[in-house]
Amino acid sequence: MRLGEFLKYGLKGAVFSLPCLITFMDRVATLSLVAGKSMQPLLNPTGLHSDWVLIKRWNIDDSCLQKGDIISLESPREPRVFMIKRVKALEDEIIYDTIKQRETRVPKGHIWIEGDNKRDSYDSRHFGCIPRGLVTGLALYVIWPPQRFGTKLTLHDNDNDNDND
Repeated sequence: MRLGEFLKYGLKGAVFSLPCLITFMDRVATLSLVAGKSMQPLLNPTGLHSDWVLIKRWNIDDSCLQKGDIISLESPREPRVFMIKRVKALEDEIIYDTIKQRETRVPKGHIWIEGDNKRDSYDSRHFGCIPRGLVTGLALYVIWPPQRFGTKLTLHDNDNDNDND
């Protein structure tokens, strides 16, 4: 095959596959780099390497979201900046805000999120409940670095989490 034919068919393939790839990453699943310390020790446990996680984007509705889920969301303060946090309370639940030292009821259509590393997390304790519409996906597995490949980001209920730092 000549170079011209190779480029012609390669370009046709790219024109077809690029929209498919973009649609897949926008609607089905994508990969996300988790930088920072806010989700330690579960994500980036050593701080030496950033984790890459698989984010599920389909069927993320109110019936799917549970306390303990690790989610991807758009920052309520900085548009186009994305965060990874844990859901701590759902709508109509009451949660104790450790910074304001008072109970907060989560309004309808909102959730309360926090990082696992409370000392190094910018979360609902700083900006309040977030609209449910800012959630962009559900984190399922760590896929990088290789020694952590397949680490399941399991659901668990933190009702017994009584640390008030």
